[in-house]
Amino acid sequence: MNLRDVYRLIMNKEQGLDKANRLMVSKAQVLEMLKDAKDYRFSPLPTSVDEKMSDLLGDFVQAGEGERKVFLSGLDEQASYALLAFAERMSMLSVRRMSESHLRLGSVALVLAIHHIDPRMGLMIISLLYRSAERMGVSPDPLFRSALEYAIDPAVSDLILSFLARDPKRKDIRAMGFKEVEGPSGLIYWQGGARPIPEGLK
Repeated sequence: MNLRDVYRLIMNKEQGLDKANRLMVSKAQVLEMLKDAKDYRFSPLPTSVDEKMSDLLGDFVQAGEGERKVFLSGLDEQASYALLAFAERMSMLSVRRMSESHLRLGSVALVLAIHHIDPRMGLMIISLLYRSAERMGVSPDPLFRSALEYAIDPAVSDLILSFLARDPKRKDIRAMGFKEVEGPSGLIYWQGGARPIPEGLK
């Protein structure tokens, strides 16, 4: 289903939307918002896109297995990298607000994103969410295993479970090139070395 199909569904008042189509509409709305975002990953934390993404993932979690499969089959690279950026942002926002719900949404977003991106990029964000769980006193293993309920590709489960089985040094965010910085608004995970941290993350 492409954006034209989604908008046709919205405009057709006589046709009711089932759960699967509502998920696709929500996804299309998020992607439309991202078109106007110069760099969502480093935009102010949080933004209206974060709220929309949270709503989208909430709908996804509440949907049935069939609707979730339809949604996952409709994900493309753009949507997947948006989900990955959301997961990275939630790794920081969850600690700033001490919010386990943000951490869980980030974990679900990560699981969905890994279906369509380079797994090595997924590993980097797994390490951030894992570290955030540690900082919050949340057990990381149950957190990720719960998110894996939404994986349909066994390779996704294998990737995350293999990370959980690593020794602590290989789970460390420093092994992924990140460091922890305390900004004016709280925790920042930064991978940019000596480059200035974007104002939106501070």
